[in-house]
Amino acid sequence: MNFEIRICFGFRYSIFEFMRCEVKMSPTKLKKMDTRIKKIKKAALELKEFSGGIQAVDQNASRILASVKMLEINISDILDLRS
Repeated sequence: MNFEIRICFGFRYSIFEFMRCEVKMSPTKLKKMDTRIKKIKKAALELKEFSGGIQAVDQNASRILASVKMLEINISDILDLRS
């Protein structure tokens, strides 16, 4: 079965709303991206664990995890909805 998933991201700027960003992507590519996102999350969590309490490392790892969360919302959650 060959099909594509359409992803649309909404952006809000002040009172103006922009909602025109459609991307076509195969489920295979989405799964690869999901796998990479999970690896990045695991690496950031390990980095935080190994930091030994170094505040700069902890804070930067937290920022990475916040970015990973956004990727999960954009990519991983789409795959979860399909399952």
